[in-house]
Amino acid sequence: DTGAIVAAMTTSIPEAPGSGRNWDYRYCWLRDAFFVVRALNSISEVATMEEYLRWLMNVVIRSGGGHIQPLYGIGQEEQLPEKILDHLPGYRGMGPVRVGNQAQEHFQHDVYGNILLGAAQAFHDHRLRRRPSTTTGCSGAPRARSSRTWRRWANRLSASMTSPTPACGSCAPARASTRPRPS
Repeated sequence: DTGAIVAAMTTSIPEAPGSGRNWDYRYCWLRDAFFVVRALNSISEVATMEEYLRWLMNVVIRSGGGHIQPLYGIGQEEQLPEKILDHLPGYRGMGPVRVGNQAQEHFQHDVYGNILLGAAQAFHDHRLRRRPSTTTGCSGAPRARSSRTWRRWANRLSASMTSPTPACGSCAPARASTRPRPS
């Protein structure tokens, strides 16, 4: 169990019959995961929420202050190359069947807000076991190692949010496909 919250356990179910809009959603989409975390919080399911926050913290740390993708594999895989499996007919014959998701290449800047909203649970929810300490010991040093970890994570997230990233298509690297991004 990695802590990732998977958007769907299926791939290539058409959005509408015959549309060809069949995407692979077997990944952790940070925006969708935030909504799950919020729902879990409302029913007091903190264990799953804690595991996701641990997973999310590792995503942010691994980004090294750079770009954070809108989705990752459950083991934090960054490369999710999209392929069409022509030899499979698809759900009720409505192909294509896709494996991977090209959206991992996209810049979706709302992902930073979803990270902040999801991570806020760690600082404000007193039910969490590994909630970061906001108090200090008598030496003035943080009381627990988790405080340093969370502070380092917050600093890296802040750096990610202020680092120069392409804001429009004219600045971004060329993409192999111009298909619309899944919603």
